[in-house]
Amino acid sequence: MKVKVPKEIKIGTYKGFVKFREHIKVDDGYRGAYNQRTGELYIDPILLMLRDRTLLHEVVHMISFNYECSWNEDDISRMANGLAEFLVQLGIEFDWSEIEGE
Repeated sequence: MKVKVPKEIKIGTYKGFVKFREHIKVDDGYRGAYNQRTGELYIDPILLMLRDRTLLHEVVHMISFNYECSWNEDDISRMANGLAEFLVQLGIEFDWSEIEGE
């Protein structure tokens, strides 16, 4: 089952405006980024299969910020990877067709 990636994600008081940003991986060494101040949630479009996991990683960051979980980067990666695996087992696939570049 395909699920459209929304242009805006809301977790508690945090909003994430999902956009593609090229070269994050090459320039900064990250696959994605979430800016709490602007609410922009960027995913590097070249990732292909890692896009879903990267989106979930940034959403888990939003959860951690909103609920003051104090999870470190490794904790967030483990949570996102577990969620990604579970969604795949359910047959859920993300549809990125409505996400635009910056």
